Amino acid sequence: MLDEVYRAAGLVREVAVEVRSGQAAGWFVRQGCGVVLLDEFTVSTGSFGGVAVRRFEPQVRFEVTLLHNRFRPLSRQAAQLGEILREVLSQMQPPET
Repeated sequence: MLDEVYRAAGLVREVAVEVRSGQAAGWFVRQGCGVVLLDEFTVSTGSFGGVAVRRFEPQVRFEVTLLHNRFRPLSRQAAQLGEILREVLSQMQPPET
C-alpha cells in the first residue's frame, strides 16, 4: 500500500527497520532513530508523548476486520468490542463524498 503511494510520488521507500507494533516503532522514534508511519488508530492512544505527529498525505485507507470462529457463538464481550470498534472507526473516517 505505501509502496504504491511512494511510487506514484516518484520516490523510493527506504526501510531500515521493520517492527510488528506501533508501540515498538514509537520507541525507535523516541530514541531518535528516524520516522515512522502509523495509522490514526494507533496514534490516538496518546502514548507517543514528546514525538511530533504529522498527517501523511495522500491519505491511505485500510480496513479493520474483526474475525471470529463461525462455528462458535460470539461472546458478549467480543460483540461489545465489535460495537466499540465500529463507533470509534466511524468517528475517525471522513464522511464519504
